[in-house]
Amino acid sequence: MNRVQTDYDGSGTQTFMEQQFNDGILYYNYRGWYVGYGSYPTDAINNGYDTPFVTTITCGTGDYDGTSPSEDFVRLGSVNNPKGAVGAIGMATTGTHTAYNNIVDMGIYDGIFSKKLWYAGAASAAGDLAIVATYTTLGASSGANAAEAFSKWSNLIGDPALHLWTATPTNFNFFHPTTISLGTTMYEFNIIDENGTAVEGARVTLLMGNDIIFTTALTDENGQVTLSWDEVVAGTISLTVIKRNYRPFEDTIEISTAAGSAVAVRPEEIYVNSGEEIDLSINLHNYGRDTANDVKVELNSTSEHITIINDIINIGNIEPSHDASFSSQVYIHGTAFHMEEMDLILTITDANDHMWINSVPLNVMGPYLVVSDYSGDIFPGSNTNMVLNMVNQGSKKVDDYMLKILPFENIVSIQSSSATINELFVDQNIYLDDFELSFSEDIINGTVLPLELILTSSDGYTRSHIVNVTIGEVRETDPLGPDAYGYYIYDSGDTDYDEAPVYDWIEIAEGLGSQVSITDAGNGNSGYTSSTDDRTLPFTFTFYGVEYTKIQINTNGWISFGNFEMNAFRNYPIPGAGGPSPMIAAFWDDLRTGSGGYVYYYESPDFVVIQWDDMRICGILGGGWYPDQCTSSIRNTFQMILYPSNEIKIQYQDFNNESDGYYSGTPSHGCYSTIGIENHLGDIGLQYTFNDTYPEAAATLQDGSALFITNSTGSDFIQGDLND
Repeated sequence: MNRVQTDYDGSGTQTFMEQQFNDGILYYNYRGWYVGYGSYPTDAINNGYDTPFVTTITCGTGDYDGTSPSEDFVRLGSVNNPKGAVGAIGMATTGTHTAYNNIVDMGIYDGIFSKKLWYAGAASAAGDLAIVATYTTLGASSGANAAEAFSKWSNLIGDPALHLWTATPTNFNFFHPTTISLGTTMYEFNIIDENGTAVEGARVTLLMGNDIIFTTALTDENGQVTLSWDEVVAGTISLTVIKRNYRPFEDTIEISTAAGSAVAVRPEEIYVNSGEEIDLSINLHNYGRDTANDVKVELNSTSEHITIINDIINIGNIEPSHDASFSSQVYIHGTAFHMEEMDLILTITDANDHMWINSVPLNVMGPYLVVSDYSGDIFPGSNTNMVLNMVNQGSKKVDDYMLKILPFENIVSIQSSSATINELFVDQNIYLDDFELSFSEDIINGTVLPLELILTSSDGYTRSHIVNVTIGEVRETDPLGPDAYGYYIYDSGDTDYDEAPVYDWIEIAEGLGSQVSITDAGNGNSGYTSSTDDRTLPFTFTFYGVEYTKIQINTNGWISFGNFEMNAFRNYPIPGAGGPSPMIAAFWDDLRTGSGGYVYYYESPDFVVIQWDDMRICGILGGGWYPDQCTSSIRNTFQMILYPSNEIKIQYQDFNNESDGYYSGTPSHGCYSTIGIENHLGDIGLQYTFNDTYPEAAATLQDGSALFITNSTGSDFIQGDLND
């Protein structure tokens, strides 16, 4: 996204909206008053074919009982005078509320940009899922009811399969034939873009009629993909190539009968056994109207598991509607496993320089050993016999197989690594208890290690299998994590680990630090200009692989990095919709300054301290059945410490997690607090607590608690993923 235009004050919004449409935009988002200016289109919109995707998440913008603003945006204009929107999401009913609308709205765009959801329907669903993730844990009589209702009230007008752009579209620019001869049943495409760069992950599809021919696949890292089909038929094939943020490519390829003759492989199932040398018999047929003279065939393969002994064979003449067959001597290596693709390509030529290229599918029949499960007393520091349950899921029995487990880095050593399977029939299983392994004490409980298992046989079969082994069970006394980047959060109770923090308060509010010039009346009544301030760090701090020299400090218990404009007083789950990215949330909640509550800052070459001192909490259920709207005397004092080592410590002097909120009628957000970290893209993070719930490895916080956040384990190995 190169440009984001905003209009927050609400004055002149209708004119602002019209100008943006007419200038050309990808997205238009309205969050404001019911039937407010900017929530509905006007005839002053003249944007032609530059039709954006619209979200108007407020009361009455997406009701199906009659024509609604979201529908008006899409219906604006005509075929001869296009304008308006290509799709729109609005809210049914006039009973919506700001807190709920906001998370639906943020969830839509979090889906599009952070979660990389391609389509309008998926983006709409992301908004629904965001409100469910935020409020369903609050109980059936409160926020859960709202989450259910609002996830049903957000309605999409337009095609749910609409492709949504998130960057300037790139063009495909590649060669493809306009015509191929009848008899050819495969083609290799090399997809490149307008810059000549190979495009990986593009979906290439060929379609003729009602699935007479239908084949599709993704390009590899070289931009290559080979498509094959069975039907030998003349006609027009539709070619499409799509990838996110690439303009879809559409064209046609004619399967032509101009050559007169048309020789191709007769489609049939061919079964071969691994470890055998055979005469591979292939049947040809002339589908054309003329005789194919002096036909020759050449058989090739890109697979290393097949050897073609005689690859070029003279066939002779094949008359129209007649068959011919030939045999080629091939050796299927013992290394070929059950149903492995042999990538056989048959090139057929005749005396008139006609050429037809066919794929020859081979069904390899062979053994296929897999690890069904494993067992053993496996935990950090253990020496154990690990038992593997092996199953033959192939089509031939296993004969004389050797299995060997390899050590992993410097943390898994092998005392007895080998086992033998003399014979194992199809669908049978066997338990192997020959493996004796030692696991380092440095491994964190719950870590998943990918142990490599090598399988070999007397006829040359060699394969590597990965067995994901979970080490120990996660306990409250273990660190939380890692996330996908590798961050862990250690708490004061993780005393078995050197990284466990010790509470050691650094008081900066009584003279050592300076007061940060930010104020907050609570309940969203302070804009970012008064509730957020920036500081230049005395050292470069690397967070999720990105180097920063500046932080943004917010009254509501969080910091971010770089430059941005945001208040974010309502807390949400992380990573996810809502709040800044990147973020370190020490105690993200709706906090209020004043009456002795302030934010302080201290820096030295060795560390930086940000302290939220005597901060009051909003969103607590007060007298009667209504929230106190920030009148509570409950206070929180906590601090965040940044180190030049790129590690973070958070300490809680007074911890009161009390904002339960109110959800009948106009809601007060509540959701207690959010504590954790999130990267700059909003798609990776580690949540220690949200809405007063804690994962298994997280100790409940209290006065005198401390957290330590690091992507170093104190060991020299790469961690597995606790989330597997």
